[in-house]
This record gives sequence, structure tokens and C-alpha cells, in this order.
Amino acid sequence: MIHCISTKCSRASGLWLLSAILVTAICCCTGCAPITPVPVTLLIDGRNCMLNESLRYRPKDSNQEIAVPAGFVSDFASVPRIFYAIYTPTGRYQWAAVVHDYLYWEQSSSREDADRMLLKAMEESGVGAVDRRIIYDAVRLGGATAWNTNKKEKERGLPRIIPPTYRKIPPNTTWEEYRQLLYEHGVRP
Repeated sequence: MIHCISTKCSRASGLWLLSAILVTAICCCTGCAPITPVPVTLLIDGRNCMLNESLRYRPKDSNQEIAVPAGFVSDFASVPRIFYAIYTPTGRYQWAAVVHDYLYWEQSSSREDADRMLLKAMEESGVGAVDRRIIYDAVRLGGATAWNTNKKEKERGLPRIIPPTYRKIPPNTTWEEYRQLLYEHGVRP
């Protein structure tokens, strides 16, 4: 299901798949998985991945559904490397982070609403109260940069959703390199 971009990332891809399976198994057993994990393609940078299928989230007690389209590129939780000993890009919060990344990209609601949706999705995904609060506060504190960067990238015409005809990503290609190639081929947001 996960397509490896190089032999170097086969171990990393296996870990991503294992992580998705474990999160699914744990959450399905405890009834805390409102977001069903989907297969991803990990890019060579080891940070960014492309959703191979649409990711859907319907908050409890709501008839609203957020559909993150297949081809969307996310880095899961945007954790600075200096904090990896405490939080990594993946964990019970990873799929909530993908939904949040998409809301930050689309900007069809306010930043505050997107951050509240992250908090709700993390709660419904079984993320503990202390971790939820720390992650939410970090996003509220530092998220403006990502919000503004996404807005500028969209205005410049940089894509974040890879169309089906471009989803076979060449080996040894980073997201930034592939994104530039997509742009040069006329792929726009």
C-alpha cells in the first residue's frame, strides 16, 4: 500500500505503515477512531507524504464532514525536530494533524476554527488531555506562520494536491522538487 521512493526509505515506509495499523487497531478497539487511516506514499525527504486515498473526518455530534482529497501532501504533525524526543510527526494525533493541514491549506474557515477542529479531532482520536493541550497551545502560538505561508503559496499557484496523473512520484524526489515540477507542468491549486 505504501510506495517507497527509494531503498533508503523502505524501513521508514514500513514504520509508517506499522504506525497506521497500530493506530487503527488501538482506536478501533477503544472506539476512538473517528478518522480512518489511509495509505500514504512517503517522499524521499522522510517528512512529507501523499495521501493515496481520501481521508474523511466527521466530528461526533456534527453532520459536517471534512474530506481531505487523495493526492494531498502533508507532513502529519509539523513538529520541529528539536522536540522529537517529546513529540514526533506521528502518533494518535497524526490523522487529526492531516485534517488540520488541509484546513490550513484550504482556508475556507478561520484559523481559530481550524485549530479548534484539530483539538476536537485529537480528543476523538484518543489523544490524552495533557498532550492535546500542549499540541493545541503550540499550534495557537506558532500556527500563524504556517497559515500565512499556505496563503502565500496558494496565491503563487503552488500545488499541494497532486492530481491522479502525477501520483507516480519519481524516485529520489523531495516534495519541494516535485512541487516545482508540478508547477512547471501547470498544476495549480
